[in-house]
Amino acid sequence: MNNKVSQLATTLGLNYDVEAFKEMDKDILIPEVNRVGLELVGFKEMFNAKRILILGNRELAYIKSMKQEDIINVFSFLFCNETPCLIVSRDNETPSIIRELAIQAKIPILKWSGSTSRLLLQLYAVLDEWFAPKMMISGTLMQVHGKGVLIQGPSGIGKSEIALELMKRGHNLVSDDSVEVSLFDNRLQGRAPRLIKNMIEIRGVGILDVTQLFGHAIISDELTIDYIIELSKWDKKLTYERVGNNRLIESIMGCEIEKIILPVSEGRSMADVIEVSVTNFKLQEKGIYASEEFAQRIEKELLED
Repeated sequence: MNNKVSQLATTLGLNYDVEAFKEMDKDILIPEVNRVGLELVGFKEMFNAKRILILGNRELAYIKSMKQEDIINVFSFLFCNETPCLIVSRDNETPSIIRELAIQAKIPILKWSGSTSRLLLQLYAVLDEWFAPKMMISGTLMQVHGKGVLIQGPSGIGKSEIALELMKRGHNLVSDDSVEVSLFDNRLQGRAPRLIKNMIEIRGVGILDVTQLFGHAIISDELTIDYIIELSKWDKKLTYERVGNNRLIESIMGCEIEKIILPVSEGRSMADVIEVSVTNFKLQEKGIYASEEFAQRIEKELLED
């Protein structure tokens, strides 16, 4: 789905300069902005018509000193078919000649009440999110002890049931079964696809709306993925990690996330194990490694003997 100027107006609380511009909804093609400056004095090199145009106090003050013929020449050049919109900051009055040219070119003009610098910050935050690389991955994303934990494993292993138990203990759900992941500022951000937001499937029970069970506070809309827990069926033939020296890393969209594999067996409380695993991960972030302390104790015992 294309990103539209109308979506941007709603997201940032922008107002249309005149009602006619509401009918001129256009696609925003790239996450880039051009604060009009050098173009006003005739420098047209490296101009990208796909960028959102911005006019602030200084630019408007300079435009007042320009001849009408020059204004027409500049904005006839700026208003291209691919130009999404022009935003005027601080609710400044749009010069009538620019408004007329925009209507002719079908380029909507919007108003922002705050400063130009604040507008730029807000714009880049929204555009970066909209245009961030995205993908869908299988798993259940939860906030456990303040960390974004992606729980993965084969179908039927009990991810949703474990998530339900964790919610009963006060941890938050982001998405069950499938997670929409985007790469933003070298971090993986996860959120629920729109169709399954707030929903969880429990085999034998069906689809449940967790906000009706636990209240809306149990949902986190978006979360950075800090830690991956992969559930696997217990296999007696396999040797599982017992000390904790081996650290696994999984790369998703070029972002490296620490990972642990937890075997699932009957009678084992996986909610308990996950809570402890996340707590241990947080300790390791602080440089506290129980496995290293254990190794040091063994070494000390051997030296004393």
